[in-house]
Amino acid sequence: MRELPEDEAREAYERRGLEPSEDKGEKWFTFEHSPAWREVERQFMGAVRSHGEANNAPPSTSFDTDFQTPMS
Repeated sequence: MRELPEDEAREAYERRGLEPSEDKGEKWFTFEHSPAWREVERQFMGAVRSHGEANNAPPSTSFDTDFQTPMS
């Protein structure tokens, strides 16, 4: 997760068709994960899938967590 700079936050407002907030203390964060996090997740999900296959269970699904949300 990282804080969005002011220009990226302004673009997020524009994409959503919203008026920029008057709250100067408002902060926007993104839940993008670093390449290191994605590699750990890939390895973990691979282990979960292989364990499930070994037990004749259906493979797990991965959830996409790359989205943006405002946080005050």
